[in-house]
Amino acid sequence: MQGLPRAFEQRMKPLLGEEWSDFRDALEHPPVRAVRVARRPGEAAGLGDGPMHKGLANEGPIHDRRGASLLGSLSERVPWREDARLLPTDSTLGRSVWVLTSACYIQEPSAMAAVPALNPQPGERVLDLCAAPGSKATDIARRMQGQGVFVANEPHPARVRTLVENLERCGTPACVTQAYPEQLAAAIGSYFDAILVDAPCSGEGIFRKDPEARAEWRENSPIQCAARQREILSAAFSMLRPGGRLVYSTCTFNPMENEQMVAWVLEHFPVSLEPLPLWPGWDVGRSDWLDGQVSSLVREEISNTRRLWPHKGIGEGHFIARFRFHDKVQPAPDSLQPSLRVSGRRLSGRRGRPLAQREPSVAAWQDELDAWLNAEGVPDSWRHPYVLCDQMYAVMDKALVDRLQAAAIRIKRPGLWLASCERNRIHPQHALAMASIPHLARHAVALEEADAIRYLRGESLPDAGLRGWGLIHIDGWPLGWGKGVPGRTNNLYPKGLRRTDLEPYITPGH
Repeated sequence: MQGLPRAFEQRMKPLLGEEWSDFRDALEHPPVRAVRVARRPGEAAGLGDGPMHKGLANEGPIHDRRGASLLGSLSERVPWREDARLLPTDSTLGRSVWVLTSACYIQEPSAMAAVPALNPQPGERVLDLCAAPGSKATDIARRMQGQGVFVANEPHPARVRTLVENLERCGTPACVTQAYPEQLAAAIGSYFDAILVDAPCSGEGIFRKDPEARAEWRENSPIQCAARQREILSAAFSMLRPGGRLVYSTCTFNPMENEQMVAWVLEHFPVSLEPLPLWPGWDVGRSDWLDGQVSSLVREEISNTRRLWPHKGIGEGHFIARFRFHDKVQPAPDSLQPSLRVSGRRLSGRRGRPLAQREPSVAAWQDELDAWLNAEGVPDSWRHPYVLCDQMYAVMDKALVDRLQAAAIRIKRPGLWLASCERNRIHPQHALAMASIPHLARHAVALEEADAIRYLRGESLPDAGLRGWGLIHIDGWPLGWGKGVPGRTNNLYPKGLRRTDLEPYITPGH
């Protein structure tokens, strides 16, 4: 592995003093990975216990078809998460069927502390402002249990595609936008109860898991990142309601993007720092790394921030601070003009351009959608979808989507994508499959692991007695749609998501 950048060593060595050698050595060790484990569908009755809605899956097991615990041998828990386990360095879970379901999500362990710090609650309005690739966004959505409003934003086109894929794989409802924070702030104004700013940073905390991060780091990287972080935070606070909270996190080590950024916020915004748990292996923020002109009150508050160092705790490295917002930064923008509506439907294309009305009628769509969702416990937002041209979505706040559309904000998903209409017929979307559980579908086909691997490669399956559309799953975990025809089951798994590198998962120790 490439050595540490010389300028990085020169900056961090005097800051860490006697700890420098331990820190430097830790960056040469293999990276640490962990997995968040979801509750198994069907373990309790009702939609609220399915993978779409159940929040913290407190040690809920994942089971394979043989009845053995899939992750039973992963005994070492991430100390700040009851639903997460550390992965052995040789784990093959990432090449298994299970990572393409909502059963589990592989994530760096120190990054798993940011969402518990935010503590999103069902019914709240929550924003993940820099959301790609979706690790924290999927965590937030699960905790909200399908209640409230969740917006996941990412300004970069390539990264927003990954964000959408991960949210849909986990069956999580979200409004996904592609906008710069200042654009989103101008469109929304003071709206959210909680905001996560997992800020783009110089990435020093991923040096040992990503050699490219070492090669790309430059001496002025922290300076450039800090300037952008101030812009992002300014926009974020203007979208926070009085009394709301904001969690700021980075995966970098230098104080310029961490303690000094927090001090700047405390000096420029009507906020206070709230104490966070001192999780095992974490340290408090370093007030001695602040500028000499910072007030004693600000220095005292810095002790409420948290740092994980790779030579002290389990993980690559993270910094977290939680602010409580006491007043508006600026008045919310004037109400925007109502968006174009035709026959009660919201019609808009890319970049907010209005589109011509299309058939079939909303009523005709509703009849066929009801046939798909005619099950007790289905959310009202599924039964009464938001229609954009010939696409149907379950939307959490239609007025918010209208406002975003009127402001020409790029909306990649206004909500959970339920279905589309092709040749006057309803075609359920992959996102709906991943948000469902088998007993809610009219027809479902259970697969063994070998057939699930074939399905996720894109291969056709044997005739399972299915006629028409049906939900394909493994032990209750949705995989996607299939369509039964005489002699076989056609594979409707999206082509862009198919994997050819999957292999049977062998439980460690077996």
